[in-house]
Amino acid sequence: MDSFKRALMRDEGFRATVYLDHLGLPTIGYGTRINEIVVSKKVAEEWLDAELDEKEVRLRTIPAYNGLSITRKNVVRSMAYQMGVAGVKKFKNMWKAILRGDFDEAGTQMRDSQWWRDPATKARAERMSRRMAADVWRLS
Repeated sequence: MDSFKRALMRDEGFRATVYLDHLGLPTIGYGTRINEIVVSKKVAEEWLDAELDEKEVRLRTIPAYNGLSITRKNVVRSMAYQMGVAGVKKFKNMWKAILRGDFDEAGTQMRDSQWWRDPATKARAERMSRRMAADVWRLS
């Protein structure tokens, strides 16, 4: 890293969360103004990878998650990406069904939720609940 970059990083300081700078503009990282960001697909994919990695670490703290097939893990990962790990943990009856190995019931419990009833997320919730029950990612 060159000396200019190090000096700039020191001068700007780092913030991991969004804050308002001295002009009241939303800013993150090393003084990057969010309203000025244009994200390339490559950068967006790097962000996606980083977020998925972070969520995977947190999901592994859920004992029932660790025993799932890759398809069912991907269902839970998709849910966690959309609603956060804390949101997925709220599906208590889904997790109970998973622990019993009753994946049809786990899918039913996924449909018994605000997530499934919300018109904006219903199609995704329906796909994920079917994938959970069938243990098949590609369903016709």
